[in-house]
Amino acid sequence: EPMHPAEVLSLLQEGNERFVKGTSLAVRRNDVVRREFVDLNQAPHAAIVGCSDCQAPLETIFDSLPGDIFAFKNAGNTCIHANGSMVASLEFCTAQLGCRFILVLGHKRCGVLLDACKTHAEHKHSGCGDCALNGLLHDMSSVIDQAAELASNVSLLSGDGKSLDDIVKLAEKAVEVNVFQTLELLLRFS
Repeated sequence: EPMHPAEVLSLLQEGNERFVKGTSLAVRRNDVVRREFVDLNQAPHAAIVGCSDCQAPLETIFDSLPGDIFAFKNAGNTCIHANGSMVASLEFCTAQLGCRFILVLGHKRCGVLLDACKTHAEHKHSGCGDCALNGLLHDMSSVIDQAAELASNVSLLSGDGKSLDDIVKLAEKAVEVNVFQTLELLLRFS
């Protein structure tokens, strides 16, 4: 039977505390135990949506073994459209694997959101020409607008003289806004 969401949250918080303190338990378990976990049917207690720009594996951040969490990463941990692999993957995780807890995880110094803030402030595209990344960065404009309002930095949305420092601060606020927008869109699309 799936774990209660409150238990899952507590388990993730405890694992993250161990990771931060450098006292992780998962990495100390031997390969035989790891193989046993992998050979079992998948029954993750949490689905975690992270950013592909985050350098640490999600399992490591929460001191988890393979199979403990259903890890999903994409650029900016975003859910802009209903017909994408994020929604389908999370529907699979909840319907087929019985997971009852979904966590959307933002991170500091997110390169995707920094690029989105830069392109939005400068009214430009990224350097990749006509690519999917430009579409994603453009689609994140509502996150950037909301972050600017919350950060009382609406001057970034119009006019010249945008400093890199201001854009970095805006990107940090956009990380928070993006987590909540992603949750809202997941609920709407699924």
